[in-house]
Amino acid sequence: EGDVLVMALNKSKILTSTGSACSAGTQEPSHVHIATGRPPELAWNSLRITFGKDITTDDIDLITEEIQQAVKKLKSLN
Repeated sequence: EGDVLVMALNKSKILTSTGSACSAGTQEPSHVHIATGRPPELAWNSLRITFGKDITTDDIDLITEEIQQAVKKLKSLN
């Protein structure tokens, strides 16, 4: 689930959130995700990452690797 992935990434000091920016602070899944045909359970489990102006390709490579490792670890627990 999205929240579990957020917590796992937080341990690696990668701050993320679930859902979309347009639904931040609400108890509803993103209307944008729903409009694209995603079922509500997938809309709730989307991962949002915000990048600053100083991000480098090395940073993105590190974040990508951390996400892949976190997903792999979480899948092994299920």
